[in-house]
Amino acid sequence: MRTGQRALWIGIAVLFTLASPAYAFPPQSVEFMPGYKTPDSASNGSFTGQLRYFLYFPSLYLSTGIGIGQVTAEANHINLAIGSDLEMTPLTFTVKLTPPHPKWFPFFLEVGIDRLTGLHYELDPAVNTGRNDSCSTDIATGPADCTLTTFKKPSSGYHIGAGVETVFDSGFGLGLHYMYLSLNPLERKIETTDSFGVEPSIVTREDIFKIKMSIFSLILSYHF
Repeated sequence: MRTGQRALWIGIAVLFTLASPAYAFPPQSVEFMPGYKTPDSASNGSFTGQLRYFLYFPSLYLSTGIGIGQVTAEANHINLAIGSDLEMTPLTFTVKLTPPHPKWFPFFLEVGIDRLTGLHYELDPAVNTGRNDSCSTDIATGPADCTLTTFKKPSSGYHIGAGVETVFDSGFGLGLHYMYLSLNPLERKIETTDSFGVEPSIVTREDIFKIKMSIFSLILSYHF
């Protein structure tokens, strides 16, 4: 299991352990966050959505939460097909810090680990995907160099964020949120082995596109 994935599951386990009856269930909140992703190096701007659940530990000025998001944006990278969409569903574990603050500025800071699921994209036809890979052992022509092309999809990353949120006596909250999301790039690896297997393989790696997003959101929450 990769480090990022392991950390996400450990974080979720800690979240529910702290929330067990033995620890006296702490205050909670549910957040719905409609937002907008600004244009970046891989895709155009688009509307987004997140749903998050938090447990609060006021004496520590901390809260921890899990969430799920949805991003669908038109691709604009040279290595992505024109007119195609870049889609993803990040699963997140977030730690939020709410330091002492004046009532008129209820701000918070956060950092989180993200596990990427539901990634869909379409590469431009000009991108080498390995369709011309070859490894011939034809005796008549003699052995040829072997070439193998593979791709490593983005699977994990992190985000940092900040926001302000006012919680009313009714338990409903309203605020603004900014998040910078950085995920591992789509990586292409080309491995070439000489025909006789004498020389070491030559491996080249290249990032096909990177996922680095800025997302501005409205916070609609309920605290209980």
